[in-house]
Amino acid sequence: MYIETIITHRIYYLLGITPLHLVNIFLGGMAMSGDYYRLLARRARAFLSLAEDLLGKGEYDLAVFNAEQAVQLRLKAIIYRLWGVTPRSHSVRWLLGLMRNNLLRAGLVQAAERIDEFTRTYRSLLGALEDAYTLTRYGHLEYDHELASKLVSVAKRLWSLLEEVERLATNMGEASAGEA
Repeated sequence: MYIETIITHRIYYLLGITPLHLVNIFLGGMAMSGDYYRLLARRARAFLSLAEDLLGKGEYDLAVFNAEQAVQLRLKAIIYRLWGVTPRSHSVRWLLGLMRNNLLRAGLVQAAERIDEFTRTYRSLLGALEDAYTLTRYGHLEYDHELASKLVSVAKRLWSLLEEVERLATNMGEASAGEA
C-alpha cells in the first residue's frame, strides 16, 4: 500500500495534478470556485504594491523580490482561472510560455502574439526579474536604484498586459458560452 501511494503521488506530480485538483474531483467541482483565483490575485496585488513602496524606501532587493512574486502569482492566478491548473514552476518566462501556448490552443492568437512581443522586447529584464526569485534571498548581488526601477517597471507593464489578456480570454469564454 505504501509503495502504491508513493507511485500514485509521483504520477500526480508528473502530470501537474495538485491536491486542489483532487479535492475538486471528489467534491464535483466545488473546489474550482473563484476563491483560489481571488486569493492568488489578492496576494499578487499586495506584492506589487509592496514592490512600489519598497522601491520608494530604497529597499531595492526587497522591491525586486516582491515585483517578481507579483507577476509570478498573477500569471498563476490567470492560468488557474482560465484553464484550471496550478503550475508548479516559479519561472516567469516558463509561465508566460505556458499562457501563450494555451491562448493559441484556445484560438486567442492576438493575445498570444502580445505575450510573444512583450517577451521579445523585455527578454533580458524578464530574465533578471526571474533571477531575483533566488538572488535576492541567497545571492551576493545587491540591486541598485536603476536596475530595481527597471525591474519594477517591467513588472508593472507585464501586469497591465496580463489584465488585458485576461479580459480578452474571459470575454471570449463568455461569448462562447452564450453561443452554446
